[in-house]
Amino acid sequence: DYATATFADVRKYGIGSTNWDGSLPLTTTGESLEIGVRAQTKVTDWDNNPLTHWLEEKTGVDIKFHVYAGSASDVTTQISLMLNGGEAMPDIITTDGMASEMRADFVDEGYLVNLAGYFMTDSYYMKQAIDRACKDDPEKTLIMMDNIQLYTANMRSLLVYGQPTFTDTYTDTINTECVINKDWLNKLGLKKPTTVDELYDVLVAFRDKDPNGNGKKDEVPMIAMRDTMGRGYENFLITPFIQYALQVKAMFEDGKAYVPYDQDEYRQALIFINKLVKEGLLSDLTFTMGSNEFVRMLNPTGNEPQTVGVATLWITNDFKETSNAIDSYEPLAALKDATGRGGYSFFDPATVRSRWSIPWDCENVLLAFRFLDFMYCPDAYLRQRFGEEGVDWDWIENTEYKDMAKGNGVWGGDAAFVQYTDSERVNSRWFVAYQTYQDEINIQQFIHPEDNSFGAKRLKLSAENVRIQREVGEPADEMHVMVRTPEEDEIFQETNTDLVNYYKRAKNEFCSGMRDPNSNSDWDQYLADLESFNMNESWGEFGQNVFDRWVERLEAAGLR
Repeated sequence: DYATATFADVRKYGIGSTNWDGSLPLTTTGESLEIGVRAQTKVTDWDNNPLTHWLEEKTGVDIKFHVYAGSASDVTTQISLMLNGGEAMPDIITTDGMASEMRADFVDEGYLVNLAGYFMTDSYYMKQAIDRACKDDPEKTLIMMDNIQLYTANMRSLLVYGQPTFTDTYTDTINTECVINKDWLNKLGLKKPTTVDELYDVLVAFRDKDPNGNGKKDEVPMIAMRDTMGRGYENFLITPFIQYALQVKAMFEDGKAYVPYDQDEYRQALIFINKLVKEGLLSDLTFTMGSNEFVRMLNPTGNEPQTVGVATLWITNDFKETSNAIDSYEPLAALKDATGRGGYSFFDPATVRSRWSIPWDCENVLLAFRFLDFMYCPDAYLRQRFGEEGVDWDWIENTEYKDMAKGNGVWGGDAAFVQYTDSERVNSRWFVAYQTYQDEINIQQFIHPEDNSFGAKRLKLSAENVRIQREVGEPADEMHVMVRTPEEDEIFQETNTDLVNYYKRAKNEFCSGMRDPNSNSDWDQYLADLESFNMNESWGEFGQNVFDRWVERLEAAGLR
């Protein structure tokens, strides 16, 4: 009730306005907004840019730019100094790279506008984007809103420091992307492995039977990168033994929370991975190499032989058009249960981040908020993602393929747009994080049935991986979004960073052989270290509390 709102109400909920119907333009008087962005090598002219021109045309806003130089951390430092020093700020600033804790402090201290009230009244296009993502699934809607709260608000004061950027695509939320060299399988007369024992046998054959046929023992049976969603060795090799997802702290069985990192089945997984490393079946480069070296190994050029048998990777990024490597691989489904507690795939909820904030001295917060909100609409997304309409992409009805739309979308549905370029054309867009990245839009991309280009192959391979992982299925009970109470969050934050760093380091040490997972003394010391970080309190007990509250909400909504 704006008429009776107190200062405390305004501080907690934001000011808001009246319900907005999304009408455009946002202004008819040529009002300007200055946007603080980080310099991009592919943007040669922010003012004379197709995305800038289109946004100005649609919104009526005169867009100006303040360009920060340097890395994301450099920009964070600059913005922090400006905010703390009371300097005049752009109307909208990039906070990409700024820690959530810092943004939470800034909104608490009044340096950033609390946007909570605006979400209630002026998030017209964002609400449509959430509806596209969640459709008629009320449970997914609750998860989405929890995730937005977790990553855009100070969990203790509940002041909101920015609008969410959310990625809701199967190819980005899948926890398992693993491919196998089908040429090697065919040459050796082997089938794709479905269990850990079958995987072991296939890797031994890749190591010993010269599948690339060059008479040299240069094959790398399996390789991965470490601690990365999708590409990490952990997701594929641990999930046969126990539920595991890299960014989740607690798992659930029959409604009971547990933390996998002290479980016997988790130890069995580390023993298996350690065995692969010892026997030269999983390359020890997995624990040391950078992404460039990994991609170079996966994509030999010229007359170089293929040397990689199995790789956990990022399909849409790690295969390169400069080689024909993508033709040699097909995806592997998550391996079957090896202990009675594993054998799952995991899909995360939409990944949420906050990329934009509005500083305290913005003269027209309502205009700035609605401008950012407009960026959630499909037209704006396509321009942010692919570039200029009619040059980098176009609606299919405007193209020669208009009669081929039916059934020729990426996922087999009807296509709505055609991509012309690789979306990296210089100065075609801003090359900054866009407000939403959604399958509900991406699946409408046209794929010609006879298209054998690298881009089409990559999309098809990624879609096939998603299909087979979904067939494996997920656990009955999942809780990927750990929304804690302010009291829980305070305790959680005291040890969380140190605990995360410790368990990841210990995992890599056990797997690489720096520690021995077969040694009871090494394992007991590891368990004692975990306990010293209060793992079962900050992750296990809080996980149970979060899960119990979640079930109560589902029951109250008639969903369970």
